[in-house]
Amino acid sequence: MRTDPAIPRGAVLPGLPGPGNTRRTRKPKKKRDQLPCMCHLHVSLACCFLRLAGVREQPMREEASPKKDKHSAYFQTSDEARAKRWSGVLSMMDLSIGTLWWVDEPLWIELLGPLYDRHSTREGHPGLSLRREPTTDLYSQVSMFHGTTGRHGPLVVSGITTENGQPHQTSFGRLLAPVPAVEWTSKNGTRRVSRSKGKPRLDSDEVAALEAFLKRRMPW
Repeated sequence: MRTDPAIPRGAVLPGLPGPGNTRRTRKPKKKRDQLPCMCHLHVSLACCFLRLAGVREQPMREEASPKKDKHSAYFQTSDEARAKRWSGVLSMMDLSIGTLWWVDEPLWIELLGPLYDRHSTREGHPGLSLRREPTTDLYSQVSMFHGTTGRHGPLVVSGITTENGQPHQTSFGRLLAPVPAVEWTSKNGTRRVSRSKGKPRLDSDEVAALEAFLKRRMPW
């Protein structure tokens, strides 16, 4: 065996195995997390076989949420249920343009403000609806003309009330107010808008006169 003349025989070199080295170098051990776990391997193989067999993996079930007390849920949603019920009632009512209503006087005072007589002691006045779309909830508003006694006005309607057995004439078109749809219900304790008993709707001639008046006053 040939040896390097610069290195004497039997010399101990650091880090190299040899007859003179009493200390052996050890290979670094692999950490446990680097070694493949046999359990994971078995699960992966099982999933592969299930997919090949056409079996879908079932999602993990979520923990069942605690049951809510039905009484507490009732009290929390009672207002919402009541509003939904009244919205359904309003959707079946005809509040469209041309329908006639009787509006309590305190409501006219609230809606018209300084434009109206705040000291009025009358029970109410007629109202003429101008809404073209159906109402869907309690937050809808119905634009309405205020009606007052008179033969001269932008729009004169006959037959809403009677006087001495004769049809009374009512003038509309001078005052306009947005009436909340909730006023047609008793949600707030009282119903301040009701159907006109004498005449529930304009006739065909009066509807034509109303449309012509609206085009002149509101051309858009």
